[in-house]
Amino acid sequence: MGAHEASQTTTARCWRLLGIFILVILATVMTTGLAHAETSPIERSTSIDLRTDDWLSVSSNRESLQSVEITGNLTAIQLPLGSHYPANGFNMTCHTQGRYSITLTFNFPTEYNVAIVADQRNATRREIASYYFSSGQLVLTIDLTQCPGTDRCRCSQHRME
Repeated sequence: MGAHEASQTTTARCWRLLGIFILVILATVMTTGLAHAETSPIERSTSIDLRTDDWLSVSSNRESLQSVEITGNLTAIQLPLGSHYPANGFNMTCHTQGRYSITLTFNFPTEYNVAIVADQRNATRREIASYYFSSGQLVLTIDLTQCPGTDRCRCSQHRME
């Protein structure tokens, strides 16, 4: 084998090694991207107006509720005692007018559903929103306005993708 043939063989090996290196890098990037996509939480946001003394109920068919964070006048709200997490639901009511931001974090390894319901003083139940997830984390933010017990109160839903 002459010098020219040896040089061609070396060049061919370098190109093969470079090709393999590029394939390994691409595979790593794709795997990392997929892993990141699977662990990224899904975020939803809903705005709700309720009358004072109506109950807000957020429930799941699994014990997927991991945490609840509430901002607002906490002395004016009523929560069930002894909440433990993970749980399958959250309930609250307010006896005075006010605004609240409620962030609920759900997570479950398999499929689960989440429903937001208003239990009104007149014993009617109104579904506000429901979600289905095949698995993973949901961060649900509810902007809640409790207004005086008049018919001017309404419910609206806004989704944030």
